[in-house]
Amino acid sequence: MLVIPSKSNKQRRGAAVVELAVSLPAITVVLFGILEISNSVALRKSLVVAAYEGSLVAILPGATTADVQSEVTQIVSDRGINLSQINVTPADLAAAPKGSFITVDVVAEYDDNCFVFSGLFNSVPLHGTATFVKEF
Repeated sequence: MLVIPSKSNKQRRGAAVVELAVSLPAITVVLFGILEISNSVALRKSLVVAAYEGSLVAILPGATTADVQSEVTQIVSDRGINLSQINVTPADLAAAPKGSFITVDVVAEYDDNCFVFSGLFNSVPLHGTATFVKEF
């Protein structure tokens, strides 16, 4: 049986193409937005892990700020993160008395570590912080 397409079928196909043309850019923007948000969450988690590992080094007997910075730098470079700064408080770990808090703060600019929208998040810093008590 031969089916002859009616005029209304052609109009429906044209409407589907127009709907796709209108909705596809919006769907694409939402998809890339989800990717960027996921990347920022993973980046923040990586910074927290690096700060945690740096804090574990900082509470060891005889640890120095350079040891902490070396550990944190190694962890973030393994994960491909571009760092801005590493802050260790107090700066002189050897002089910190037993029972004092030692904080490691790792900062990375989101703009230097994003997938798609670089330049859109101009200098938004992401922090990963960990605090431990010096026991030795």
